[in-house]
Amino acid sequence: MASLLVSLHEVVEKYIKKANDKELAGKIGTEVLEHSRQVAKKYLFTAEDACKFHVAELFPMLSRELLHFTKILRRRMKTSTTLSHPWQIRIVRNIPVEIFELLKETILRGGYGNIVKKTKSVEQLEISNLDAVYNWVKHVAGNNTISGTIETDFFSKLLKDGSCCKAIVSPEHPFIVKYSNTQENIQYVTRYGCWNAFGIPQHVLS
Repeated sequence: MASLLVSLHEVVEKYIKKANDKELAGKIGTEVLEHSRQVAKKYLFTAEDACKFHVAELFPMLSRELLHFTKILRRRMKTSTTLSHPWQIRIVRNIPVEIFELLKETILRGGYGNIVKKTKSVEQLEISNLDAVYNWVKHVAGNNTISGTIETDFFSKLLKDGSCCKAIVSPEHPFIVKYSNTQENIQYVTRYGCWNAFGIPQHVLS
């Protein structure tokens, strides 16, 4: 049911963007989504799905969450690294379980990544391709918000001395999304590297 509601939200969003009379389209879209929530409330009874009827309302919140993540990611990219977690960026944010469930749904439905661990307290997803991470964020946040290529967007950072930091995502070093149900926080973990002005790597990934 959550997948159906996410798809419906995307269709309504596209309809409003293409409509000539956006005010009227907005009213129609709002009413359609409101009816969809009533249908979901009527037919969803399990504890797992009971909170998902308002997924259309949560989608903009998820979009903002990913935009915050990308801004923090670029700020954390530096030429120096830590001994405890060398060339690794770990971002922890507090989000309710409803937002995580929607985030997970967008990753799985889009085929961007997979669940690699699931317990009562922790759930972990991995994306093993940089293009997939980029396309996922772009899909959720919207084309009007994120522009540019992978080399010039939020996955890389050009420093004043001419050196460059860039995220590294591969099967050996996947992008990790880890959620704690007990603490209600999410961790985004990615590896990155740094190249000096001459293009020589300054990092070593273990």
